[in-house]
Amino acid sequence: MTENINRTRLIQRLDEPTGMVEMMSGTGLSSKAKEILKDVCDFDYMGSSEFEFGEVPKTFGRIAQYCERGKGIKGDVQLSKPVLYLCRKGHKDYVVDTISKLAEDEHKHFRLKETCWLKEVLEGNKYTEGLKGWLEMDNDFMFFVDSEMAKKFYTIFEVE
Repeated sequence: MTENINRTRLIQRLDEPTGMVEMMSGTGLSSKAKEILKDVCDFDYMGSSEFEFGEVPKTFGRIAQYCERGKGIKGDVQLSKPVLYLCRKGHKDYVVDTISKLAEDEHKHFRLKETCWLKEVLEGNKYTEGLKGWLEMDNDFMFFVDSEMAKKFYTIFEVE
């Protein structure tokens, strides 16, 4: 069953970790959150104000809430490379469909605020080689091409 789905528009790209969380000011991540995330990911600069001013931590907060209630699940979509995900139980079908469409042609299927580049990552485009994951901020799910990043987020959100 799919419940309360919003149109996917905002997807924050997640880079491999640099040892410090680099984001523009105004994002609202606490020092504690930055300390936790510094070995998990870095945030790609998105160039739009919608990605600033606290939207990232608000999305993480909503993910934490549904995971704490036992409603978080993990899974994978088998494409040219496996894409792992973390989402709400009731959103699984939407998440799998969204990931598949992003991998096919994000411009054909979505009107994203900023480019996701999943297709390019799966194709091995050298300009996207640091991208390892994504945070979808309209429906509060995450997906990854890097199993280590996925495992770290599964641990943070205590998803079995």
